[in-house]
Amino acid sequence: MVMVMMMVRGYIREGFLAVQNAVDKAIIHYHANDSAQRLFNSVDVYAKRFPFPAFVTDNFLPFLGQIWPPMILLLFSLTVLTILHTIVQEKEAKLKEYLLMMGLQSWQFWGATFITFFLTLLVTISLMTLCFCLIVKLPIILHSNPTLVFSFLLLYGITTILFAFMLTTFFSKANTAIAIGGFIYFVSYLPYLVISRHYVRMTFQRKQFSCLLPNVAMTFGINLLIKFESIEVGIQWRNLKKPFGLNDNFAFGHVMVMLLLDALLYAVIIWYVETVFPGDYGVPQPWYFFTKFSYWNEHPKCILNRRKKHLGVEKCDDEFFECEPENLLASIQIKNLSKTFEVRNTFKEAVRDLTLNLYEGQITALLGHNGAGKTTILSMLLGLFPPTSGKAYICGFDISKDMFHIRKSLGLCPQNDLLFDYFTVYEHLFFFAMLKGLPWDICQNEINNILDLLELQDKRHSFSHFLSGGMRRQLSVGIALVGNSKVVMLDEPTSGMDPVSRRATWNLLQQQKHGRTILLTTHYMDEADLLGDRIAILAKGNLQCCGSSLFLKQKYGTGYHLVMVKEPHCKAAEVASLVNTYVPTASLESNVGAQLSFILPTEFQNKVTKLADSTMDLQAIQLISKHDPKGIQPCLTTLDDKPKGDFLMPENLPDIRFNTGIVLCIQQFYALLMKRALYTFRHWKTVLLQILILLFFTASLLKAIFYYSEVKNATILGMDLHQYGQSIVPYSINVKTELAVWFRDHLNLILTNEKQLPHPVTGNLEEFLLKSRSCREQCIVAVSLDVQKSKMIITALFNNQAYHAAPTALNLVNNILFKLLSGPGAGISVFNKPQPQTAKQAIKAQFHEGSKGHAVAFSLFFGIAFMVSSFSLLTVSERVCKAKHMQFMSGAHVGIFWLSALFWDIIVFFVSSSLLVVVFYLCNVKAFFEDNHYADALLILMLFGWSTIPLIYLMSFLFSSSAAAYTRLLAFSFLTGVSSFLLVYTIDTNMMDLGIFNKILVSIFFLFPTHNLGKSISGFYDNFRTQRYCTNSSFEDSFERQKDMLGLNSLLLEIDLRKSLNSRLKSQLDEIHQRISYCPHCDPLLEHLTGYEMLALHARLWGVPEHYIPAYVKNILSTLFLGAFADKLIKNISMEESEALCTRLAIMVNGKFKCLGNPQYLKNKFGSGYTLLAKIKKNMPLVQLQALKTFIETTFPDSSLKHEYQRMVQYNIPSKDLTWGQVFGTLESIKDKYELEDYSISHNTLEQVFLSFAQTQIQEEHSYTDN
Repeated sequence: MVMVMMMVRGYIREGFLAVQNAVDKAIIHYHANDSAQRLFNSVDVYAKRFPFPAFVTDNFLPFLGQIWPPMILLLFSLTVLTILHTIVQEKEAKLKEYLLMMGLQSWQFWGATFITFFLTLLVTISLMTLCFCLIVKLPIILHSNPTLVFSFLLLYGITTILFAFMLTTFFSKANTAIAIGGFIYFVSYLPYLVISRHYVRMTFQRKQFSCLLPNVAMTFGINLLIKFESIEVGIQWRNLKKPFGLNDNFAFGHVMVMLLLDALLYAVIIWYVETVFPGDYGVPQPWYFFTKFSYWNEHPKCILNRRKKHLGVEKCDDEFFECEPENLLASIQIKNLSKTFEVRNTFKEAVRDLTLNLYEGQITALLGHNGAGKTTILSMLLGLFPPTSGKAYICGFDISKDMFHIRKSLGLCPQNDLLFDYFTVYEHLFFFAMLKGLPWDICQNEINNILDLLELQDKRHSFSHFLSGGMRRQLSVGIALVGNSKVVMLDEPTSGMDPVSRRATWNLLQQQKHGRTILLTTHYMDEADLLGDRIAILAKGNLQCCGSSLFLKQKYGTGYHLVMVKEPHCKAAEVASLVNTYVPTASLESNVGAQLSFILPTEFQNKVTKLADSTMDLQAIQLISKHDPKGIQPCLTTLDDKPKGDFLMPENLPDIRFNTGIVLCIQQFYALLMKRALYTFRHWKTVLLQILILLFFTASLLKAIFYYSEVKNATILGMDLHQYGQSIVPYSINVKTELAVWFRDHLNLILTNEKQLPHPVTGNLEEFLLKSRSCREQCIVAVSLDVQKSKMIITALFNNQAYHAAPTALNLVNNILFKLLSGPGAGISVFNKPQPQTAKQAIKAQFHEGSKGHAVAFSLFFGIAFMVSSFSLLTVSERVCKAKHMQFMSGAHVGIFWLSALFWDIIVFFVSSSLLVVVFYLCNVKAFFEDNHYADALLILMLFGWSTIPLIYLMSFLFSSSAAAYTRLLAFSFLTGVSSFLLVYTIDTNMMDLGIFNKILVSIFFLFPTHNLGKSISGFYDNFRTQRYCTNSSFEDSFERQKDMLGLNSLLLEIDLRKSLNSRLKSQLDEIHQRISYCPHCDPLLEHLTGYEMLALHARLWGVPEHYIPAYVKNILSTLFLGAFADKLIKNISMEESEALCTRLAIMVNGKFKCLGNPQYLKNKFGSGYTLLAKIKKNMPLVQLQALKTFIETTFPDSSLKHEYQRMVQYNIPSKDLTWGQVFGTLESIKDKYELEDYSISHNTLEQVFLSFAQTQIQEEHSYTDN
């Protein structure tokens, strides 16, 4: 900052002017001889400063000019980091793209986000303006117009928001965006540290270019404001275009205009980058998209013609594809669609040449294993990423060209719930209904209807984060349907739902499918069986077949199944022998848990009724008495069924003696340490980025600090008015002589040649300068010619605010005298070339160099905050996903858990600190490497790590998101270091006196490790310089005291944690954990571990000896058919799983057990009968279907119709005295009469038993509510 210096300048104090004047006289005397001597005898020349009116010196303003820009930078950094975290996390979670799919336009998203953060900054800026400008008791900014200060800060705030928005377009990961984006934001301030040294010599254009960085522009504006404040004028609307002083060409108004242009520039960059490079999700446009007329204004007729062109339906004659429905509109047409991904330099084809039509009024179910390509197909149809080849049309619109029009009628239920935690259920539905343009009156009715069908009416005003997983899925389905969406895509909509919720969702979809085209992906085969009008099956990206459920059963069905429930000691071989006696071609399908299942081929169909004969019953009774199976149940093939090989169970694992005692502790420590190490290795790019940010930012600041403070041999500078540009030169000639006329003529000649503006003044020149503010601000030199005691007095007046004005003024006067004597061609040019420092000056400069210790400490804060805040990432993520809880359930000791984490993070921090010491060496910070002091610097850094890492662990409990923890803890570490450090500095330098609060604040700041690091670094640097040039240094004593303080914080933290844990945990908890195995409802998996590593971790925590672990883990992986995925990174129990795996099953209602037994027993006792499914041939009239319904309802009076669609009916038949063989035989006898295409009879499933009990709970809840 340029200060208003009122003391004598160095030109006079160091004798420069005296030498200059003597040399000038010698030159003139040499050329003019006696004439010069006579002139010197009659003329006296004086150099004098401009007069200046009385003023008040504010010593705080220079300091304010230094700390205010960093303060604003720090304050606004919170907003920048929050923007980076919020927007990129929404992008990473696909929430932003989800909103765009549901009808939100891009400009609306950015506009709403801008308003949100703008209002936050508006409050901050208003409070800042109030504190600095309007509170009279705090005289900080007294003379500037508060509205102008507010406008300046507001412009900077707007530019900062858009700058952060621009940064978000380049990132797809929140943690990376926070690290690199925050780094770029702070680095954008660094150029000012270099610019400030050359500011006076910079051209106007260079200053403009520098202002393209908002932080540089902000600093320029603050410095200009402080300069105008220092002369008690302040920034006013009238002087916006006026530069300060004579050395400047840049005005406050220029800064504000550049901030406005910056905002517009960033907005254009956001628009362009988001359109051409949308990131992981979105369809990119060509780089020249803005030159295409269709982008700006595509005529509706062009769109209509394109739609008509693609509304035709192609028929498929493949035997594995059922004929296309007639007289139905194909709302979605997929033609030869393919998608190829590049994975580790190899190409993987996720979808291959897919051709499929989806029809209005139908639900098309898309089935396939994990990785089959289901979600990839949905993503291409939704515009998340473009197809590699092929075309797809939705309502006639091309997905690669007309996504904007497609999304107007699109509804989506994504695979993962994308909900707003701060929205209620009603607000979610209302928000998305409004996005789709639904009228207000219709909106309320539709929301109520959906809530009733989903049975969420009682959760209407509950926030989404309080809902269970199943209810969140139901809400996502409701969002997809609200707003009359014509095309609805549901990606595994019922995953995680309980059977009651699934049934409610099914009912909703059945009711809402009319007039809509619904594409549904699912893993539940019964769901596809029930909901899918047409079912498409994918395998490895290829479409294998497509058709109705019965069509696929006829093509791929393996026949009937005989399902038995057995006791553990049952011998499967003897049971298989008995079954083969009646059905020789029957084969054992599976022998898992409590179930024994056989496949009965389709030719067994005619003999099915004999299952009810006494012969079979007798043999079954004999079998039961011998081996005690609990039940026998034949049923028809479902879509789940496929031929399977032998299922091998590792039954002969060796007996394992688990480790205990100290061996177990060491093994657990090793396991947990390996977990942290693998996280670091798998995220090596992120860790490397953290270290590089620390090193680069520190090195950049250190270089800037030493460059700024280094005393260099300056370049030669001419002492003339050219260096200041055009200026006004007042002159006053109060002598009427011939010499005075010549003097005036030569003065005007010189000023004209140098393109200056002479300004004659009548009367006393000094009084004129004293009264004229504009002259004091715009004039460099002035000249007066007077007579005193018959002697001519020439006074060279100079403006002391221009550093080189004194020798320039003297050179002007001496040149006039030289020209008087030697002619117009004569002239003297004066150049200033500073000499190198003397030894005394160098020693004095080095003695005072310790003041740079504060700057050195300041250079560490930002990089070190980035580094230490990253230690919260794994800590938060494994707590949120319940992996930490699972580790404790596996026997991990709490002390070992945290000790292993601290040990590994200290190792990582040691590597970073060692590299930081190398940076000190490369940046020539001599205090840290001379006399082997690098070890002391490393010790300070390690003590800081020892104290701050546990604090990061402790504060991580405040957050439920790793990205949020990273952002907030970064800001916390940085701000507690910088703000406390600056405040203590102002107190130490007596710039601010808070009385008794001084000691209180300093004591509080010692609780912050970052503050202690800054004090240690600056104190070490200061004491190093003092030790070199003084004696009896007390450095060692002060350093030891600081070490104790750094260590104390860690010790207290450890004691507090230990006390907290002991107060909450019982002594028997470790023993309990050693006896419990636990599989929670959620997936407590660490994504940076492979399946093998995850199992090995828990095996070690349990105490499995090391030499057993490989075989032990491989056996488990092979048992679960996960061998192929053992070395791949990790990226819901159903009723079917319960039925297959459980030997005994309990059902609870309202906290009470209602039944207990094996699944077959529960189905026999509580099952409500059979499920009948029949479909007539397609060429049959609907009258035939009505006749079939009449026959069923007459033959089975208690039957009830559940569903009817596409000539297919589903009935529920209570069993009562009916046997399964009787029902099956009845249908077998009428299949020709009623032209049945296919039919099936099956027992009600365990899920239906559960539903019957769940219904009683619902009735009891309604009864309780009514009462």
